[in-house]
Amino acid sequence: MPTKLTNVEIHANPRIIYKFLLSTGDVLERVGLNIGLEWSNLTGKNPILPSEPDATFIGATKHIGFGDLLIPRILLDGEYATQINGYHWVKLSGYEMIKIAPEYISSSRLSNEGVALIQTESVAQ
Repeated sequence: MPTKLTNVEIHANPRIIYKFLLSTGDVLERVGLNIGLEWSNLTGKNPILPSEPDATFIGATKHIGFGDLLIPRILLDGEYATQINGYHWVKLSGYEMIKIAPEYISSSRLSNEGVALIQTESVAQ
C-alpha cells in the first residue's frame, strides 16, 4: 500500500550550518540565519560565537531548506518537497532525506517501489 506524505515547499533561502572548533577539540554546529553571531571583521567575515569566545570558526555550508516560515528548516519524517525539475526530496522515519525521481510520488503518495528504493538507497538512521 502506498505511503501518504505531506507536501511542503522548498524554501527560497538555504539552511546555513556554521561549524566551530572548540578548545576541547569538539566541533560545535549552529544552524540558522540569525544565531547570535558577531563578525570579527568585514573583509574576512569570520564569525565569533559570544557564548564560546575561544571557538575557532571552521566554515559554513549551505543546505536545501524547507517550509514556509522565515527560517528554512529540515525536512521532517513523512514529508516531501518537489523541485522545479520534478524530482522529490523525501524523508521517511528511520532514513536520511533522499532525492528520488518523479515517478515514485503521485497525489502525495509514495509508491511501494519508492519506499523500497529509499530503504535500499538511503542511509538508515
